[in-house]
Amino acid sequence: MPIFFNLSDSSFCGDQHMEMLTCASSVVPLSTPLALSHTLSHMELETELVEFNSTASLTCSASGTSISFFWLNGSSELTLGERVQLTNGNTTLIITCVSRDDIGPYRCGAFNIISKDMSQNMTLTIYYGPDKATVAAAPVGPFYSSGCDIMLRCSAEASPAAVFQWVVSGTVLGEKGPELKLANIQTNQSGSYTCLAHNTKSLRYSTSQPINIIVVEKISQVTLNDSTGLLIEGRSFSNLTCEGSGTILSTEWMKDYQILSPSNSVIFSPDNKTVLIGPVRRSDSGEYQCTLSNPVSSDTAKFIMTVNYGPDKVVIGGPSEVEVQAKALTFECITESIPTASYTWEFNGTNTGVTTVSFIVELVHFENSGKYTCIAQNHVTKLNASGSHALVVKDPISVMPSTDQPLLNQTPKVGRSFHLTCNGASPPVTIIWFKDGGALTLDNRMSLSFDNATLSFSALEKRNGGQYECRVINGSVSVISGDYWINFGYVIVTPTGPNQVELGVESQFICDAKCGVDCTVQWALHAGFPKGRGNKDPLDSPITNVSLAVSQTNLVEFNDSVTFTCSAHGTPLEFSWRNRSSELTSGGSVQLSSDGRILTITNLTRYDQGPFTCIVANGISNGTSGTIYLKISYGPSNLTMIVIPKKTGYISGSNITLTCSADSSPPALFLWSNNNVFLNTSGQSLQLTNASQNQTGSYTLTNETSIHLNQPIFNMSFTLSCDIIGPVDSTYWEKNGLYLHSDSRIFLSNQNKTLTLTQLTLPDDGDYQCVASNSVSNMTSGSYRLMVNYGPWNTSVSGPAIAAVLSSVSLNCCASSQPPSEYTWYFNGSKVAEGTTYMTGALSLNNSGEYTCITYNNITSRSGKATWNLSVIGGIKCLV
Repeated sequence: MPIFFNLSDSSFCGDQHMEMLTCASSVVPLSTPLALSHTLSHMELETELVEFNSTASLTCSASGTSISFFWLNGSSELTLGERVQLTNGNTTLIITCVSRDDIGPYRCGAFNIISKDMSQNMTLTIYYGPDKATVAAAPVGPFYSSGCDIMLRCSAEASPAAVFQWVVSGTVLGEKGPELKLANIQTNQSGSYTCLAHNTKSLRYSTSQPINIIVVEKISQVTLNDSTGLLIEGRSFSNLTCEGSGTILSTEWMKDYQILSPSNSVIFSPDNKTVLIGPVRRSDSGEYQCTLSNPVSSDTAKFIMTVNYGPDKVVIGGPSEVEVQAKALTFECITESIPTASYTWEFNGTNTGVTTVSFIVELVHFENSGKYTCIAQNHVTKLNASGSHALVVKDPISVMPSTDQPLLNQTPKVGRSFHLTCNGASPPVTIIWFKDGGALTLDNRMSLSFDNATLSFSALEKRNGGQYECRVINGSVSVISGDYWINFGYVIVTPTGPNQVELGVESQFICDAKCGVDCTVQWALHAGFPKGRGNKDPLDSPITNVSLAVSQTNLVEFNDSVTFTCSAHGTPLEFSWRNRSSELTSGGSVQLSSDGRILTITNLTRYDQGPFTCIVANGISNGTSGTIYLKISYGPSNLTMIVIPKKTGYISGSNITLTCSADSSPPALFLWSNNNVFLNTSGQSLQLTNASQNQTGSYTLTNETSIHLNQPIFNMSFTLSCDIIGPVDSTYWEKNGLYLHSDSRIFLSNQNKTLTLTQLTLPDDGDYQCVASNSVSNMTSGSYRLMVNYGPWNTSVSGPAIAAVLSSVSLNCCASSQPPSEYTWYFNGSKVAEGTTYMTGALSLNNSGEYTCITYNNITSRSGKATWNLSVIGGIKCLV
C-alpha cells in the first residue's frame, strides 16, 4: 500500500479558501484487511510559505483496507490546537497562519491490524522577519572625536537573511549591508543613525532604534587672559577671558585649585567664558584656571593674578627702652604691601635719609632717645602709611642707699633715718623722684638735697615702703633709673630658679630671705597679685585649649596601630583617656607614654572605633578634648547561611531561597558556587525558582571585601578596576554621567576593564562608573567618588610681630590641603602645641623668638613649614 504525502498552500489565514492538492488514493474493495504496501511515494514541496500569512495543508494517502492514519512532528506525536487540525479521517493536516516554529519535519503513518507504514519526512519552508533590528557602534558612543573611525553594525532575525539600508537623520544613505563604516568622521556627520531591514520574500520591513553619533572637535589652544592690566585693591576690576579651539561644551573655573563660585564680587558671563571680579581685593590674588572640555577632551589654561595693595598700618619692631650701649640697635618697619613698599625714616620729625626696611642705630647714646617714624609708600597704589615708635635710652642710673650714712642705716628699718641717692647722673641735669610709678610727694619727714640727687627720710614709717625711681632730664633727653624697693625687715633677699621652663613641666623657684625680724615670703608675677605663699607651693595655672590629634583614622582590623596625642595649656598636667565611657589603662595592646599624653593602640579590633577623648586636670581645673572616631575595616567573619524552606530534600519545581550574612565593614561581596562551579550571580540571596534535579548539589558562598588602601594623590597615578561577572561584549567608562575617552593621561586596558589616570590633577575629581554590555543586557556599576588628595600647599602664619609682657597673642597657621592638614607648633625648636591656632598665654621676655608651624597631610605624606618671629617687649619683675 503506497502512502502519498501532499501539501497545498493558501496565502490567507483564518477561515479563508484553501486549495487542496491531493493525490488520489486507491481503495481496494476487499472484505478482509490487506497488508499495507511498503512502497513510499516521492513528493517535492514547491510552495513557499510566509509567516502569519500562509496556511499549509498536508494530505496523506495509502493503499490497503481498514486504514487508520496518524501524524508526527519530528519524533513526537503531533499536538493539535486552534491552528493545527486534522480532517478527512486524519488524512489531511491543516496549519493556519504558519509561524517559524512550524517547519517540521512532518511524517504521516498508516496502519491496519496486519501492517504499518510511514511516509517520508517533509520540512516546510517558511519565510519570516525581519524582527528586532538593532544597531551597535564600535567603539561605544555617543561622543566621538573628529577623525576617528566608527563601525556601525545592524542585525535582525529573518529568513532569508534581511537586506539592510542605512538612514541618518531621516536621509537615506547609499550604503547597504549589515555594516556601515564611518572613516575619519567629521562633525557634519553627527546625527541619528538608523538601519532599515527588508525581507525580499516576506516583503516586510523592520526599523532599528536610532543610535546617536555626536562628533566633536578636540579642545586645544586654550588661553586665559586679563585685559585690565594692573589691579589695585578697592579700585580695579579684573576681566578674565577663557578662549580655545574645538567643540566647547563646558567651561570650569578654579582659583588656587578650588572651584571658583559666583558671588557679589565674582560675576560669570552667560556663556561662562568670562569672569568679572571686582572691586578686587588682596584675597583675589592667586592662580586662576579655566578648563574647556567636551566628552572627548579637555584643556586647561592658567593665569596668575596679582592684586596690588597697601601699605597697611605700619608697625615698628624694636625695643622701647635701652641703656646706653656700645652695640647696634635695629628697628624694623613692618607693613603689608604688594609690591614691596619703599621706606623713609624720620627721627623726631627730621628725615634721616635711610630708605631701607630696617633702621640701625650703631651706638646707643642719650641723644638716640626720641620718636622714630617709618613712612611706607607703594609706587603702584600711590598710597602711603606711617607708624612711630618711641625709644627711651637709659643711662646706667640707679637708686641706691647713700654710702655716707652709717652701715646700719643702709638697711631700711621703721623708725630709723634713711638716705637714697640717684647715682650716675652727671650735672647739669634735672632730677625728679618717683614712688610706685608716680611723682613723689614729700612730707615733713622727707627732704631733697640741693641738686635733688639725694632723698632723705628723718624717720622711716611703714607707709614709706615701695618702689623708688629717679628720672634724669638733660635737655630733650629723659632717662629713668632702675628701681629700688624699700622693704622693711629684709636684710638679704636671694631668689633662685631656672631662667627658662618647659610648658607643662613643674619648676621650682626658691627665695632665700634673711630677715632681721619675722617675715613672710610672698611671690608676685610681673609685680601683680600674688600667685601663692611659701617657697614650696606649686604655681598652678588653669587648664585651657585641650586638643586631641590622631595619626590616622582609616584602619584595618588586626593589621594597623594608631597613636593619639593630647595637648593642653596649664600646669601641672595630668592625663587620662576614655574609649566611649570606659577608662583606658596601660596594658596589652594599650600603651601610654610616661607622662600620659600619648596613647598607642596596637593590633586594632572593630571594638576600638571610639569615640576617644582625653581628660586633662590639675589641682585647680580640668578640661576634656573633642572626640575622635576611628573607621576600622574588618571581616568578613561569622559567615552563616539560611535555607528557606529548611528541608533535607526538595521536590522538583520547588522554590528555594538561600540567604547568607557576614560581619564585615565595608559590606562584603558574596559569590555563589554549586559543586565548586561559580554561578553567574552575586548578592546575599540566591533564588532557585522552579528548581530541577540538575540543580542538586553542594552550594557554597564566597565572600570578599574590597578595601581601598591606596589613595588618589595629586600628580600621581591612580587605577580603577571594573569587576564584571558574566560574558561581556563591550565595556566603557563614564565620569559625572558623561562618556570618558582615553587621552595622554587616561589609559584603558584589560579590555577596557581597567582605567588608569596618570599625573592626577584636581579637575579629575568626580563620580566614575563603568558600563558593561553584551547581546542581551547592559549593566552600570555603582559610582566611585574620586577626590584627589593634595597638599599641604602655601603654608603660612599670621599674627602680631610685637607684643607686650603679660599680654597673650594668637598665631594662626593655614595651608591648602585635602584632606585638611595636621598642624604642629614649635618654639625655638621645641614642640609647644597642635592645631591651626596657637595661644601663647601670658608672655614674658623668654617668649621672644621663632615660632614654626609644621603642616602634615597623612594621606599624601607631605609637609609644609612656615615661621613667624615674635618680639616681646618688657620684663619680668619679682617682688619679695
